Amino acid sequence: MGERQPSGRLQGSDRRLILVTPPASPELLVARVVPDVSGLDRQFDYLVPDKLRARVGIGALVRITLNGRRIGGWVVGVGPPDPHIAIDKLLAITKVTGIGPSQEVIDLSRWASVRWAGPLRAFLVSASPPGAVIALPAAASGGVVPEPVHHGARQVLAAGGGVLRLPPAADVTPVVLAACMLGPVLVVTPSVHQARMVAIRLRRAGRTVAVLPNEWAAAAGGVDVVIGARTAVWAPCAGLRSVVVLDEHDEGLQDERQPTWHARDVACERARRAGVPVMLVSPCPSATAVASVGINNVVRPSVGDERAGWPIVEIVDRTREEPWQRSLATSALIRHLRDPQRQVVCVLNTTGRARLLACRSCRAMQRCETCEAAVAQRDDGQFVCGRCSKERPPVCQACGASAFAALRIGVTRLREELEAAAGRPVVAIDAKAADTEAVPDAGVYVGTEAALHRVRRAD
Repeated sequence: MGERQPSGRLQGSDRRLILVTPPASPELLVARVVPDVSGLDRQFDYLVPDKLRARVGIGALVRITLNGRRIGGWVVGVGPPDPHIAIDKLLAITKVTGIGPSQEVIDLSRWASVRWAGPLRAFLVSASPPGAVIALPAAASGGVVPEPVHHGARQVLAAGGGVLRLPPAADVTPVVLAACMLGPVLVVTPSVHQARMVAIRLRRAGRTVAVLPNEWAAAAGGVDVVIGARTAVWAPCAGLRSVVVLDEHDEGLQDERQPTWHARDVACERARRAGVPVMLVSPCPSATAVASVGINNVVRPSVGDERAGWPIVEIVDRTREEPWQRSLATSALIRHLRDPQRQVVCVLNTTGRARLLACRSCRAMQRCETCEAAVAQRDDGQFVCGRCSKERPPVCQACGASAFAALRIGVTRLREELEAAAGRPVVAIDAKAADTEAVPDAGVYVGTEAALHRVRRAD
């Protein structure tokens, strides 16, 4: 087992080893390692074998022996042995797995571990590549940034950073291109899907892009844009010149697990440490974002541009209608469905045929005979209990009838109703299908939230 530091020796942020370049002399070299073990927030000293000296540096991913187990870890310090610890009690690093976080990212992780009162390991996991990276590719650049770029984004960056209010329907590509004029840029988005879509547009504009987490090595080697979801804020970005956070108000930027760090706050601190501007983009900036940059550093679009960038939302109040007779296909919706020139996307976050049913004869709610929970109807017509998973045929337990009213319909039932109302085919979008799977051509689509991501255009 790697020798644990005695109680008289400070650890972690209280004391660090002197960070030096491994010497060429035969003097002993010790690496301080953070073990990749959940629930263990300690650091241990290990000897660096002569054959591994050239590869053991700050951030290197290594394999060590701890308590008889072979585990992974991160090197967070390199220096001479501690005179308070006997050399013969130190074990040696057994293997160097590959390249890991840089010194700057490790220091940022130390700050985050104090800011959110979490173990250092949790942040190092987010900052590490998904697989072993032995060598980095050569840097790649797209050259001159093409026009047009966003005028408001250039204004924010020229002022040293701030908040850019951008309508939700606006294209973010010119915003990122404005940041590219300063040099390599780190872009953080709420979702991986959004990052991939923005990356496609940036590549069409001639930029070299690394999408995290799969292209971690390319990001470390050097590209024009490093982009990804929440954890991309810890990603390497060679020659970083600016940081951009898209939709900073989105809750997807905050980790739901402990520690619950927020990518916006990490991005602001990383930009401050690097001395580069940070641009927080949002149609409705959060109070935290405005407070972090100051009210005077918020750039707003013109009233006309902002109104044009927001969609028109029409709300149909149907609370007074009889639930036994109404359908989700209202008269206003049917007019859009029957227009062959319009492509319509209907979103309903309820899978199956129906989630709540009642008998049309006796109006009895259909419940599970075991646990009394409301039953749902699957696509094959069978009733299934969402609580205990018991199945039964679609027959009323009170009167034996087989005709039911769907009080809360699902996507399958809605597709049938829309197809009957539209008079043209309606395609159901399956959330289980891969994002790369082609969506059939149709004028009307229906599905859960996945339809918003997989259907490219809608009127």
